[in-house]
Amino acid sequence: MKKELILPVGIPGSGKTYLMNQLYFKSHVILSLDDMRLAAGSIFNPKIEPMLKGIYDLVGRSFMIRGQNIVLDSTNVSYNITKNWINTAKKYDYDTTLILMLTDFDVCLKRQTKNVPEEKMRIFVNQFDELMDIIHTLEVDKIIEVSNGEMTEWD
Repeated sequence: MKKELILPVGIPGSGKTYLMNQLYFKSHVILSLDDMRLAAGSIFNPKIEPMLKGIYDLVGRSFMIRGQNIVLDSTNVSYNITKNWINTAKKYDYDTTLILMLTDFDVCLKRQTKNVPEEKMRIFVNQFDELMDIIHTLEVDKIIEVSNGEMTEWD
């Protein structure tokens, strides 16, 4: 069986963490940037964010080097970051699956527990929309869309 990288893609409050824990808790290592932030003592601190992202990247790569199935639980809405993870997965001979969380914006606003300001949420939405416009250019093995609790694999 080939190694697997799962990249959930969605704005805060879209249900990424909940779904990843439901689907992959027993079969994959789940690396969560939010959990790393909490371990560092805050939800978001711009002074330490670059360091945390660097550690997140190193830990993610170390799991790949060891050949573990992995979920990289973050928003993953940035094309460049997502593309870099896909390229890294190819380097280590991983299958890559994108899971697109198509959750209504108002639902995300109500659900998200990290107190992300609405202006920042809208930036995430714009990044998500930009990624969706060019998602066909990403070389992944599988894309799954999650909408209203239903999962649909793209052809």
